[in-house]
Amino acid sequence: MDLRGRSGVWIAGAWGWVLGFLGPWLWGLNLRFESARGCIRSMRDGDVRKDWRVGE
Repeated sequence: MDLRGRSGVWIAGAWGWVLGFLGPWLWGLNLRFESARGCIRSMRDGDVRKDWRVGE
């Protein structure tokens, strides 16, 4: 028996099931991360830089 070939098929099947099941949820999470990253970037560019200048 070729266990390596069989495990490869099993891994591919498992990934297909996981991506099919979690794909929409991960996509929504990614969009949330992108919006959060935008907020953090604007905060960092604005408030934190001012704080750093005051600290210097």
